[in-house]
Amino acid sequence: CYRLYALPTSPPKPSLVKTTDGASIEVELWDVPVGHLGALLAEIPAPLSIGTIALEDGQSVKGFLGESFASAGLLDITAFGGWRPYLQSLTNQTPS
Repeated sequence: CYRLYALPTSPPKPSLVKTTDGASIEVELWDVPVGHLGALLAEIPAPLSIGTIALEDGQSVKGFLGESFASAGLLDITAFGGWRPYLQSLTNQTPS
């Protein structure tokens, strides 16, 4: 139940937003040591945040989420099914 957007930042960042009309999105699971969590949180730019993400297997994990108000006008890349497939599609484009 998520939509995935591409934030126009440099470098680009994914924005995962929980919705009622979303899809299953592939995510990466990382093990961040508790002692490093504060430094990580300090580096997260708005409109990203840390929140609870529901996985297909029923687990709930903490992860990066985007604020829904900020998704208006962003490129919706949900159809790619994940951030890595979207990035791969960019490298496979041929110049015009």
